[in-house]
Amino acid sequence: MSGAIKLKDIRIKLTSIQMMTGTQKLRKTMRWLRQKFPAPLDVSVRCNVIRDRSGRTYWGEVQERQGKLFVRINNRKSHPLMNEALLHEWAHVITWLGAERDIHHGGEWGLAYARIFDAFQEWNYGQGNTDTFTYSHEKPELRN
Repeated sequence: MSGAIKLKDIRIKLTSIQMMTGTQKLRKTMRWLRQKFPAPLDVSVRCNVIRDRSGRTYWGEVQERQGKLFVRINNRKSHPLMNEALLHEWAHVITWLGAERDIHHGGEWGLAYARIFDAFQEWNYGQGNTDTFTYSHEKPELRN
């Protein structure tokens, strides 16, 4: 068969995103978040197992100690879910000193998370358009 395709003739072009490991994507996302959505305090991010008192694992958390924020992401989740948790927790980080400090998922956090998530989808690990959005800590004006 002269028209048959031989395996050695097939070449697949992988994008840089496809060649990145989950850990590389998580680190790249962390650098991007620090640049595009600056935190009001110093932030340390760690990935490890997180369990509640009953032993169940959960996705992530943010805690403040001695004027610094500590983000923990559960490393027992898949890398896409860890990335999702990082975006979620970063919304807490950038609203930490806001008006809704005692409300975990209030309107201020929801707006921040939506902005982060939308910008992340557009950024696409540096493959999309990165110049269209930068977050500001200024409160948005609400329209009636």
